[in-house]
Amino acid sequence: GLRTDHLRCCGYMKVITPQIDELSRESVLFKNCFSQSPFSISSFCSIFASSLPTKSVTKIGSKALLSGKPMATIEILKTHNYNKIAFFSSGINIFEEFGFDKKLFNKEVNSNKLEFEDLIEGVIEWIRRNKNHNFFVFLNSPSRFSLMVSDDYLDKVDEHYESRIGNWEDWEDYFSKIKKGTIEYTQNDLQLIINLYDAEIMYLDEKLAPLFNFLKDNNLYDDCIIILTSDHGFGLGEHGTIGYEQGMFYDEDLKVPLLIKFPNSLFKGRVVESLVRSIDIMPTVFDLVGIEKLGYFEGESLIPLAKGEEIDDLYVVSQGGDLKDFPISSLRTNKWKWCNGKLFDLERDPGEKVDVSKENKEIYEFLESKLKKVINSNKFLNQEGLKIEKSKTTMN
Repeated sequence: GLRTDHLRCCGYMKVITPQIDELSRESVLFKNCFSQSPFSISSFCSIFASSLPTKSVTKIGSKALLSGKPMATIEILKTHNYNKIAFFSSGINIFEEFGFDKKLFNKEVNSNKLEFEDLIEGVIEWIRRNKNHNFFVFLNSPSRFSLMVSDDYLDKVDEHYESRIGNWEDWEDYFSKIKKGTIEYTQNDLQLIINLYDAEIMYLDEKLAPLFNFLKDNNLYDDCIIILTSDHGFGLGEHGTIGYEQGMFYDEDLKVPLLIKFPNSLFKGRVVESLVRSIDIMPTVFDLVGIEKLGYFEGESLIPLAKGEEIDDLYVVSQGGDLKDFPISSLRTNKWKWCNGKLFDLERDPGEKVDVSKENKEIYEFLESKLKKVINSNKFLNQEGLKIEKSKTTMN
């Protein structure tokens, strides 16, 4: 999970990330993008299906599987002359066992045992073979400290970095004990974790250089749509959690970066403050390549926002918990977040520390009813409905 607030383009200067920095200068930055799930499988399914997890994921036995919509979205791309498609993943959540079409994978690099540079090499070689066609590539990087970066990267973060936790197995055990509550981490422990997190971001950034250089050297970069985002966020102690949990719906768990480099760097440098969602990504891609939005898409194209147009802010709905029925849900506006029986006033309490549901019963009930309506409907609330209801959700 990549946090928005740990990128230089969002004001975090501790990391050195020249590749992402350059990409951000050529892109539109959507500063307030939120994932539809804090759980990787359901988040990826929602991105590709442009639908909430309850409509894009099903479950058979103990396995979460795609409902068919994410792959149907990819099939539509194929029928519109984007017939060269590949998925490259080093994580455990984008695999054919979970319903992703095995024909889309490059078998040589689809392994969680390979490091990011191996994936990059595979992507470059695949594009080299298919560069004369319209192509779509999905690249999923390692996550959750699944690689132990070298001291060189850690030294860039903190030249005095010293860790008593020497290898990944020890980190896994450490995280597990924190989540179970069997140990309490100190502020020094937390700083070590943040250092490691930042060092991994710098490692990933450096490994992107050969890919971006290849695209530029082969006159592909200007024509490409390049999207940088994440499946979910990552807790760094804000609510006592390191990493992420399926039942956590705080902003650190759901807020994700979203950079979109349009062809020829159109709209470059624009920063969009409006709330947007991961389910808006595929409708934007379809809009860009001239494909009509699919009937089950719940997201909206972000091109109007990229152009600088003003639109009414959308509700952001996220779901998680047990993959069978996603019993935990949240609904977020600019001011309020309803989540699992609690209500937070984000303007007064951006850290989401105080439940204000009792003092704001009318708002609580209104957002709860809207959440149920969204989950049970086939579409998000339309713009006319939002105009009427927005005034209610901003009541003092």
